[in-house]
Amino acid sequence: MKNSNKLFEKQIELKNSQISGGRASGESYKNQHHTFTDQHGCTVTVAVVLTDNDVKVEECFFTNCP
Repeated sequence: MKNSNKLFEKQIELKNSQISGGRASGESYKNQHHTFTDQHGCTVTVAVVLTDNDVKVEECFFTNCP
């Protein structure tokens, strides 16, 4: 399942470049990623896209269970 995590990362990168390339407001964006293990033993990754002013643009959750 390691490859699927890399696929998700690539999809997030693509989506982020589409967001930043599609707006002419001069804003830039930053990504935050947090990974933790939930109570069921699943690895959960939370990816958040924020503007320079810390306004949330998008939030995605990815879960990988054994």
